[in-house]
Amino acid sequence: PLTSFVTIFGRGLAAASPHGISRSRVQSGEVPERALVETIQRDVKMRKTMTVHDEVLEHMRRMSESYTERGIKLVLPPPSSATMGTRFTAMDYGRMLEAEIPYSSKFGNPIQVFQGGFLCAAFDEVFGPLIYMAAGGPAATVELCTTFLRPFTARDGRIIIRAELTAKTRSMVFL
Repeated sequence: PLTSFVTIFGRGLAAASPHGISRSRVQSGEVPERALVETIQRDVKMRKTMTVHDEVLEHMRRMSESYTERGIKLVLPPPSSATMGTRFTAMDYGRMLEAEIPYSSKFGNPIQVFQGGFLCAAFDEVFGPLIYMAAGGPAATVELCTTFLRPFTARDGRIIIRAELTAKTRSMVFL
């Protein structure tokens, strides 16, 4: 399979935890600390039976619910994830996310090479969720630079995209 290592920059816009309970809500007393502990314990139990893909989708679902409670509608996972056939294969929450995306001729150019724009969209299928995890909420891509070293073709079968956090500031996430 073709493997990608790409640098991307994102801007964090909000704060939440992977469990949908922010530290400030616990510190203010709005949410009892035991609720956070119970949520984490449930997460640990669930992880033992969930695939990495299901675990990532569960984090997305929780983040979506957390924002819906505040009146902000997030569609997570985004419909593009299903369209591209994204399958998450490895995760270190907020630090690394890996997924594979199968080759599909519907994303091919006239010579049946995966079209570059769709390849960038495939990168963002992995970068986006990692940035949301690292930033603690919705974020926008500020810059995405891509250099194509070789084509992604049907013969490859799938591409493995791995994004890793390299640095984080109050307003920027660097992958």
